[in-house]
Amino acid sequence: MQVFKTLANKINTAARKFDQDQDGMETMQIVMIIAVAAIVLLFVKNQWGTISGWADGLIGQITSWQG
Repeated sequence: MQVFKTLANKINTAARKFDQDQDGMETMQIVMIIAVAAIVLLFVKNQWGTISGWADGLIGQITSWQG
């Protein structure tokens, strides 16, 4: 268990040093954007059937509408 605490402390220290550098900040921002995009894509992938059905319904309503 002590090994994990030591490893976590080393990673935390390295991340803080990296975060204090301007180039490190830009890199962290890019990584965070990619992470958020990945989460959104996973959500869309898991809900694709629902999203697709909803979109098909809307398209059907639009194309079948007659004034």
